[in-house]
Amino acid sequence: MPLTKEVVSFPFAAGLDEKSSDKTTPPGKLVTADNVRIEKTGQMIKREAYVRQSRTGKAHSSLISSDMTSGTSAIPHKDGMLLLADEYAYKRTSTANSTTPGDLVAFANHTPCHLTHEFVRSDRRWKTGNAHHVRNNGYDVYTYVRYALDTDETEYHTMLEVYDSETGESLYADTIDTVVVTQVTNSIPHGLYFHPQPQLLALGDYVFIFLVDDARAGGTPTLKYCSIRTSTGVASSIIPTSLASMGVSIYASHPIYSVDKAKNYFTTNTLSQSSGCVLLAYVGSSDVIKLQYFTVSSGTLTGSGVTGATLSYDVVNTSGVDKDLFFSEVETSSLGAAIADENPVVAGLSLSCLNDINGADSDLVNVVCYTASTASGGGGSAVPQASFFGAKLSTSPETINLGTGKSDYVMVAAGAASQSDGGSVHIYSELSLESTAIDASTSSAADRYSDHVVVLSKHTRGGSTNYYDIGINCSLTSHPFRHGTATYAVLTHYACNQFVQGDGASSNMFLVDSNYYRLHAAGSMGTAPVAFAAEHHARIAPIYRRVVYGVQRVQGVTTGKYMFGCSKFVGFSEYIHDTNGFQNEASFGIASCTVDFNLDRPVQHVEAGKVTLMTGGCLMSYDGERIVENGFITAPKIVESRVVSSGGAVINAAHKYCAIWEWVDAQGNVHRSSPSNIETVEPSSGTTNIVEIEVLELPITNKRTDYLTQAFKNDARCVLYRTMPTGSVFYRYAEAECVKTGKTIQFEDKGNFYSTSDVLLEDNEQLYTTAELSNGFIGSCTDIAKHKSRIFARTTENIVNCSKPLFEGDAPAFVTDQLAYNIILDGESNPITCIESNLEHLLIFTDENGYILAGDGPDAFGTGGFLKPRKFAPGIGVLANSPHTVTRDGAFLVTTRGIYLVKANLSIEYIGAAVEDIMASHAGIVLSIDVLDGTNEVLIALNNNASGGSDTILRYNYAYKQWTRDLVGYASTNSQVDACVLSGNYYRLTSDGYLHKQTPGGSTFQDSSTGSNVSYNMVLKTGFIPRAGLQKSQRMYRWMLLGDYLSDFTLTVKTFTDYSGSADTTFTKSVTSSFDNPMQFRGHIDKQKSQAIAVEITAAGAGACATLDSLALEVGRRPSKTSIKLPATETL
Repeated sequence: MPLTKEVVSFPFAAGLDEKSSDKTTPPGKLVTADNVRIEKTGQMIKREAYVRQSRTGKAHSSLISSDMTSGTSAIPHKDGMLLLADEYAYKRTSTANSTTPGDLVAFANHTPCHLTHEFVRSDRRWKTGNAHHVRNNGYDVYTYVRYALDTDETEYHTMLEVYDSETGESLYADTIDTVVVTQVTNSIPHGLYFHPQPQLLALGDYVFIFLVDDARAGGTPTLKYCSIRTSTGVASSIIPTSLASMGVSIYASHPIYSVDKAKNYFTTNTLSQSSGCVLLAYVGSSDVIKLQYFTVSSGTLTGSGVTGATLSYDVVNTSGVDKDLFFSEVETSSLGAAIADENPVVAGLSLSCLNDINGADSDLVNVVCYTASTASGGGGSAVPQASFFGAKLSTSPETINLGTGKSDYVMVAAGAASQSDGGSVHIYSELSLESTAIDASTSSAADRYSDHVVVLSKHTRGGSTNYYDIGINCSLTSHPFRHGTATYAVLTHYACNQFVQGDGASSNMFLVDSNYYRLHAAGSMGTAPVAFAAEHHARIAPIYRRVVYGVQRVQGVTTGKYMFGCSKFVGFSEYIHDTNGFQNEASFGIASCTVDFNLDRPVQHVEAGKVTLMTGGCLMSYDGERIVENGFITAPKIVESRVVSSGGAVINAAHKYCAIWEWVDAQGNVHRSSPSNIETVEPSSGTTNIVEIEVLELPITNKRTDYLTQAFKNDARCVLYRTMPTGSVFYRYAEAECVKTGKTIQFEDKGNFYSTSDVLLEDNEQLYTTAELSNGFIGSCTDIAKHKSRIFARTTENIVNCSKPLFEGDAPAFVTDQLAYNIILDGESNPITCIESNLEHLLIFTDENGYILAGDGPDAFGTGGFLKPRKFAPGIGVLANSPHTVTRDGAFLVTTRGIYLVKANLSIEYIGAAVEDIMASHAGIVLSIDVLDGTNEVLIALNNNASGGSDTILRYNYAYKQWTRDLVGYASTNSQVDACVLSGNYYRLTSDGYLHKQTPGGSTFQDSSTGSNVSYNMVLKTGFIPRAGLQKSQRMYRWMLLGDYLSDFTLTVKTFTDYSGSADTTFTKSVTSSFDNPMQFRGHIDKQKSQAIAVEITAAGAGACATLDSLALEVGRRPSKTSIKLPATETL
């Protein structure tokens, strides 16, 4: 019977389809659509080239290299771009192009990270200190000290807790030591030194716990240790063992010590320390400190008799003159009196084993910090010092002072880390002015703690030392650690005096670096760990207790991720003290803190108020000139007020004062902090008074310093507000720059504004909280969205914070102490992974479920609110750290199943089905999702970090609902890391710091990603087409291609039959301008008899090649004999 011939045409109107199998792909759909895009219905064109831009730039100063040699994020800003490298930020102006060098400017140090501060356990019944924390073999081990708040407490409890790192299951939680609290008396002014001071070290498969047992007056303080073998589990009972048998002693009246992991070894007398430690203790006799190496064997510490493994050292000053150790004590003259002039500072003893050189015996790798006296044999004042000991301990260390002008300062806590192996040593030390009086006899603002500062000492071993005050009125919370080319440490600030209720909201913790002293990360305001300022009032009469000691050591968990133990503010606990009546004391729970520089995705960002807001260690704001924290990490604190009876015009009536921090960015937006405490001053008589107001200095901000020249730009300022006499409304009165030259900022009120007329003051600006709620600080955030004229940020505390409504001229401001502004998913145990606007709703996803937030939210004064979040997408979770975007069709999200579209009507479509194989080949990791409205496209850049190869950009045309793919070659490991759209152009950023620009409608069709122009091919391949139906016989005579010639190219057409991966026929044709348009070709198929046929079309050329409109097949069918004949081996 003759065959029925027909011509079947397939316009190129459809893109990729990877959801169907190759055998069942609907005709017209493609299994390959590379380096093409859909511009018109039924037509494929070649995608435009990615042109590499210049990375040569202008250096802001000699401190930063001008060229951008690496890259992590590309962020559009107005008509320019912000580019982030490993540690630096570069700005690219709107005039930037590929041929003009110098269009890239290195202007800031900026290292994006995330800071996570999470409770491990909290109990308001206890006053809890900072936990020491190590992770070992899948176990998290914590030790800390606490005492009860509900009684006339007489005991310190040393706690040990062990958890499964994966599940969080508690494996052990018990008291391992109890000691009576020593009360300070006239005969025991050093009572605060009696403390267990537990510390942890992970050595091999063991975690060692050290503590001072029987640390009390009249007791026998003894250093003890116990161990946990984390490779086999946790014993049911853990009992500390004394170190006395190994020659370890500790001074009975000042039992202080420090211990650190040591991996150094000697080149002579051979002492291997691959898994050991060094123990430092004050032994007291002739003011000697003793250092001793220990090795580990089966959970037991063993001392060594090798020369240089033990050293008893008599402290000397920097000139080598013998001196005593200095120990601050509570002034005995004040005991039993009006509690005046007490200063409960406890001098510390710190050991840091740098572990950065395994070389000569004399390598200075053991750093000891302490407080020396200016005298020997008693008396004298305090001098904080550090001594550098060699790997082989000797009596000739290198000694330096900790800071300049720090005479009479006590070293409270310290830690050291090297900037590089064998390089500069950075010592972070918390110093407290020993002679500062604490006047606790009144309830005025004069009840303030000792002047406190964290000093960074940069010391070149064998050379000079430079000093920097990096944390005014701060405490050192973490031991320093090295990352990249800098060292980092976490500091804590309390803008308070006695940390009573109402002051707690002004605390915070923050991460600072050693190169530029920038604020890189911070917590949520009011959640800081316990520090000296938070407990100093508990150290004085009538309580005399403490939980703070030393610093918490930092452990590298994975590359770029660091962890340490600490605590977190819970609230204030009210109780009745057995002998001292009603008390209101701050309560803390133990916590773990993580600093992660190894972010799984580029920085997320939105534009608001002409600035770009970015996720990271805290919410960052870029105004085109600087990268700063949005808002301020704490509020000011008025710590003192004084009245001078002459020289002014302040009358004898009640005046109230309040202060805020303020800064105006380059776009004119005003940043305002939370207001300070209110200080009421009423001169007793007269009309010629002057009122002096003293405010604690701003501890840290990126709004004050030009971090590249390290010169101060005094932009941030303290603004003082005052009421009219006996009034309640605050008016702007004075301002002063935050100059960072002293501990406080001074104001003088001479009564100028009402010397002639009260109207003058009332004409001034009112304090912003007159009409709206106080601004807070949200800390580290991982995701951000702009929705209904608000900014929403997902913090590392798994809360979505929303800003007040955005107003022109005001920086986005967040309220952290009102539930209406803090969105929590009740009943949802999984972490929030995504927030995105979708017209009327805010989408909130976890890794398992999707929720919507509806409503307009609260106004600036807290009136109104959102509706309760409602689950609308059960079982659909968004991948953590994945990008997302919104288009006119809805929100594009990367879920655990692939790419989804949440439409405006909240219907959900799995639009990524057509590209799920490509997604799977990249492990589903998406770097960026960007919208090109000019071409109706969404571009999705995928991760690929293999050596050599091609980057993948998925291209979704939302007008035609079709997918294609861009493949861009790269050399070595310089794959793409981020992408963005600016002024209608698409930019890819690769890991070597280059931008690659694609201009829709452009005329360039050779990629220059590798530095040379490289042609790329248009490739289209159909699925197998069974025109007669599946498993039916057919004949394919020829194929026909229709399009238009655009430039010279080589056309290659391959045919595949019967589901084979090998081509049956290959056709090649050189196409030039001699061909007329429309361009039509046909080819005869060699293997005509088949079940199905697939066709692959390749256009290879340096130009646009051609438009491809349709493919046609000439087919012959046998209507009466349609089944296929199979060989006997395939017949059952």
